[in-house]
Amino acid sequence: MTKIMKYLKPYWLSIGLTLGLLFGQATCELTMPDYMQNIVNTGIQNGGIESGVYEQVRESTFNSYVMFATDSEKDLMTSSYKLVTPSKATKEEKTRIPGLKTENVYLLKDLSEEKEEKLSSTLTLLQMTMVEVSKDAKESNVQIPQLLIMNGIDTYRKVAKSEISKLGDSTVTSMSSQFLKKEYSDLGMDMEKIQQDYIIFSGLKMLGYALGSLYVRY
Repeated sequence: MTKIMKYLKPYWLSIGLTLGLLFGQATCELTMPDYMQNIVNTGIQNGGIESGVYEQVRESTFNSYVMFATDSEKDLMTSSYKLVTPSKATKEEKTRIPGLKTENVYLLKDLSEEKEEKLSSTLTLLQMTMVEVSKDAKESNVQIPQLLIMNGIDTYRKVAKSEISKLGDSTVTSMSSQFLKKEYSDLGMDMEKIQQDYIIFSGLKMLGYALGSLYVRY
């Protein structure tokens, strides 16, 4: 083994470069399917919505979530967003979020990855809870406040948790994206542009990996 290493010593640079290029080629080829899947799932199916966390949400919508939240969930939500009024919003914010011209909007703060994941899980639970409450209210022909007094919020939270575990991550993510798409649309945001920007950006990254793989191969 020592003799072999001795003979290979003059070629260490070439060997290292070759191994590096092979690793780069494998990385490029293995990454491209992920980007294609993201374009289909996130870009096409979810309209370019990458996260289950609202980047902007109307005060009225925010308050509807708070109604179903526990004290700790309320603290998490209020610490994750800042309220912006039309009089305090910047010109850029009003251009990006037309709804800010006429109503108060909560904007997402810079969060740690851990806190954002916790917020996403919390919002998903609250969304599903709202779905269950609305469904029961419609079937029972009873107003939501009266229904909550009769059955209690915890009843619907338990059902919501059970439904989330049954549906699986993909379906739950798609459901959350529908909530965000509706909210952004109600805020007057250009959903078509959001979708197109995501697909184009992901497509360019996938093209870059494809060209990188071809460059290494040839």
